[in-house]
Amino acid sequence: MYTILLFFSLFLSAEGETQSVFLNLRDQLAPSLVRLETSGGDEMVDGVNALTEITGLIVTPDGYVFSSAVGFAHHPDAVIAVLPDGQHAKAEIVSTDFVRKITLLKIEPPEGKTFPVPTPAKVEPARVGQQVLAFGRILNPDVPTLTTGILSGKRRQNGVAIQTDAHVSPSNYGGPLVNLDGQVLGILTPFGMGPNKLMTGVDIYDSGIGFAIPLEDLLALLPRMKEQKELKPTSKMGITFDNPSPILAGTKILYVKPDSPAAKAGVKEGDVVTHADGVPVTRAVEVLWQNAKHYEGEKVKLTLKRGEETIEAELEL
Repeated sequence: MYTILLFFSLFLSAEGETQSVFLNLRDQLAPSLVRLETSGGDEMVDGVNALTEITGLIVTPDGYVFSSAVGFAHHPDAVIAVLPDGQHAKAEIVSTDFVRKITLLKIEPPEGKTFPVPTPAKVEPARVGQQVLAFGRILNPDVPTLTTGILSGKRRQNGVAIQTDAHVSPSNYGGPLVNLDGQVLGILTPFGMGPNKLMTGVDIYDSGIGFAIPLEDLLALLPRMKEQKELKPTSKMGITFDNPSPILAGTKILYVKPDSPAAKAGVKEGDVVTHADGVPVTRAVEVLWQNAKHYEGEKVKLTLKRGEETIEAELEL
């Protein structure tokens, strides 16, 4: 009987400690979370009802905010940010990244004040299986909501996203995915199968397959997004590998499409890709990952083995 009581005592103690950690993290992140309310625009986008409320994460003291682009795909006439203290402020859409499905907005901080910002986490040392929390500020603007899960994958969605089994839905799109140190791993946004349209994946919310764009990547893109209104995906390189499945295929090129970026760069059938943008590659999917990180108008550099010769090719996308 004593053993059973001791077990339940330890269980309740551990449960209480875990709950305390979660609540502390919620309170820690709350000052950087805003609720973004939109008005006007289209009622439907890609056959899906437009979202009129979404979460945003303040990432600079002067009020730049990252959110999921699904909240603005309907081209709203106005966006209002509900600040953590309940004040309302106008939010301006600055830029949209159509590859990562992230929108950058700007809100003005109250006069004489700056916003608190969270600490970004580095994704590379993060471990698959570690516990994470997904936050949002939609259902109750006064208190952030949270769901828990694990980091279930890295380099998903052509290498641009991380994956979690925490429930991710419109209630936390645009919010942060956070580790137990309170550092932000990424911004939550939906992805799905098929063409990567902005609303793709919204219909499979709360499925246990959620995605987030690493915040460290977005912060690196921030200067560019401040200057460029739209970051659009590239066209395909114009090469086919030796297996229809990119995951199974090696990097030997089976076919080069005429007049494609690859053809114009001098890539030939039979070439073997050894590096993409300086990164060693052994599978076709790794080449595609590097290409997917680029935007329209950029260049991807391929190192090719052609017999005994090493060739450098620069593909303008």
